[in-house]
Amino acid sequence: MELTPELTTGLVAIASALVGAMPGIVSGFFTRKADDKKQLRELVMKTTAENWRFVAENTKAILPFEHYMLHTAMMCDLAFSGEEITEERTTAHLAKVDAVMRVLEQHAKSVSNIK
Repeated sequence: MELTPELTTGLVAIASALVGAMPGIVSGFFTRKADDKKQLRELVMKTTAENWRFVAENTKAILPFEHYMLHTAMMCDLAFSGEEITEERTTAHLAKVDAVMRVLEQHAKSVSNIK
């Protein structure tokens, strides 16, 4: 098959279009990924604020806001991981969450008068 000038021009045009579109495609991918992370952070912060406000209004002993934020973020990681939520995965994840919460509680006790 011989390349005619018309075919060569067409192939060059297609290649140029692909090369020209690549930055937009790559940029769009990273922008979408950043937007997804931003939306997840906003969800975590709104949920945390509501949870913390509820606890503050209904109990006397309240932990710092950061504890609720980390707990919510860790639970959202489980919920939005894309993996199937099974009893085994949930149990393992909750064990990690509980370990982190114990460390945070110990720290809160060491720097304040929380009992």
